[in-house]
Order: sequence, then C-alpha cells, then structure tokens
Amino acid sequence: MRLLSRLSCLAPGSLLLVCWLQVYAVAAGLSVVMLWRASCWLSSTSALMSRNLAEWGLLSLAVSLVLLGAQYLRWRSAIHPAAVYRAAMMRLHASPAVLEAGASSA
Repeated sequence: MRLLSRLSCLAPGSLLLVCWLQVYAVAAGLSVVMLWRASCWLSSTSALMSRNLAEWGLLSLAVSLVLLGAQYLRWRSAIHPAAVYRAAMMRLHASPAVLEAGASSA
C-alpha cells in the first residue's frame, strides 16, 4: 500500500515504466527457472556427470544466458544522445521552412 501511494505521485509514463520493469523482471525470473529445469532434465539423461554439480552448473548457465539476453535488450532499447542529435540536425537542415527562412534573411 505504501508503494502504491508513492507511485501515485509519478507521471503516467513513469508509472507505466515501473509496471513494465516489474513484468520484465518476472519474465526474466521465469525464463531462468524454465531454462534451469530444461537443462536439469537434459543432464539427468547423462550418466557421466554428478547430479548436484550438473544442476548448479546449469543453473549458472541459465542465469548467465538470461542476463546476457537482458543486457542485449537493454543495449537495443537504449537511446543514444549522439544519434538523436544527428537525426534532429539532419531533419532540421532538410526542412523547407528552415531553408526558406534562411533564404529570406540573406
């Protein structure tokens, strides 16, 4: 309840971001568990490894794969200021209104 009262003062976009991050965290946790269980099932068919060693190793593999995927998604969704500036300047220099204003002042 206390968290909800804190979130009510946020802008609607910020509240949406908080909800999205919670969904993202739950999805990451579920994917770790699913990968871990699938890899434990796969390792149980192999008789060469110790079961405990295989479970811990595959749990670390599942966690690292999910973290790698999260890092990739974070990198893909990041807004790079230099790219935004470059796109804005290209649109500004190609705008007919700006070109017309520049011609009339000269």
